[in-house]
Amino acid sequence: MSARIAWDVASEDVTDPAEIASLIVETLNMVNPHGTRGITMWLGPIGAERDDMTLRLDLDPEPGGVPVASMEEIETLPEVTAETIGAAAVCWLPEGLIAVDPDIPGADITVMVDSSENLVHVAASEARVSIPEAIRLAQEYATTGQRPDLPAEQENSVGARWAPQPEMPVQDWSGETSEQDR
Repeated sequence: MSARIAWDVASEDVTDPAEIASLIVETLNMVNPHGTRGITMWLGPIGAERDDMTLRLDLDPEPGGVPVASMEEIETLPEVTAETIGAAAVCWLPEGLIAVDPDIPGADITVMVDSSENLVHVAASEARVSIPEAIRLAQEYATTGQRPDLPAEQENSVGARWAPQPEMPVQDWSGETSEQDR
């Protein structure tokens, strides 16, 4: 199986799930035009447009961080790796489900959905998995083309599970509230 991954104004078709981890890590190491590294990415079948993609990842390697304002600040940022915990919201769009790990308290995160728009705030109630878990889910989706399995869905298992997405307005970085989908 393979998948298309899209972010900002870019997209790339990947045929090897290992490519997804590299692409996500590479993207999270770039400072976006807003001075942050948080980003929203979508996954879907090869050839899919963003509106038709089924898995959304909101990834922030530095939850609670503030935008950098200078080249000196950019040079002091730690490198993001596939093991960087950070915080992530993972949404299975067809069913409005989010991945929730009860061992992750959640953190408010800020992501860039579109470089020509304001940054978007994602509440801690949605950002309930780590970046490594988000990468694992993206890789599993690319392998199967189906909603990824989470450990708690197995009988007598603990760990992350799929849960209904909380209904709450999206707040962009400017503080304005909108009902738009991320």
